[in-house]
Amino acid sequence: MEEDYDIVTASGEDQDSIAEFLRQAFYRHEPINVSVGAPPDRPINAIFALQLLSEGKSLLAVSRNGRRILGFCANTEIRPNANDNSTKQTTFTEPTYNKIFAFFDKIEGSADIWKKTDAHRAMCIRVLGVDPAVCGRGIGRRLMEATRHKARSEGYPLLCIMCTSYYSAKIARAIGMQCVYSLPYSEYKGEDGNAVFKPPQPHTDVTVFLQKLSPEA
Repeated sequence: MEEDYDIVTASGEDQDSIAEFLRQAFYRHEPINVSVGAPPDRPINAIFALQLLSEGKSLLAVSRNGRRILGFCANTEIRPNANDNSTKQTTFTEPTYNKIFAFFDKIEGSADIWKKTDAHRAMCIRVLGVDPAVCGRGIGRRLMEATRHKARSEGYPLLCIMCTSYYSAKIARAIGMQCVYSLPYSEYKGEDGNAVFKPPQPHTDVTVFLQKLSPEA
């Protein structure tokens, strides 16, 4: 069946529509945001994916009928020891945002992908979101495959993604990515000794995936 949407490069002009898409279709359903009751109507300065649009690497799935955003894949270049839009120096008045960003920084440090590869740079998928109304149509997979194609065409030797969702991890495995780090949510605990995140099933682990990319022929 012919697809009724297109995969296009996101730009800064799309910022407002992407922000609204993430508020309505992503943060309300993403497992760890749901787990801690993070307000989905994030202010612009708490949507770090928007900072990546200027790189020209992020992708949108948009409907041909009305050009509605159906999916978004926020991509960025990362390098060892580079300041890659880290959230370490950012503090928010909303405590759940701080919990989430501290968790991301912790997982990135623990996964330490640069010790697992001799690559000096990588294309990293920071956000993969699909409108729940169109889930099951393969849009998430198409966005990831298009990102991989873009990474390969731009000469990146490595593709990576941190998956907080069972479903994004399932896609990563399906397209041949290798899981190099995994942590059960039950093992990430706060100062009180309790798990910080208790996402609904089937989301039990955070995982980090890599895939080495060969140059295009």
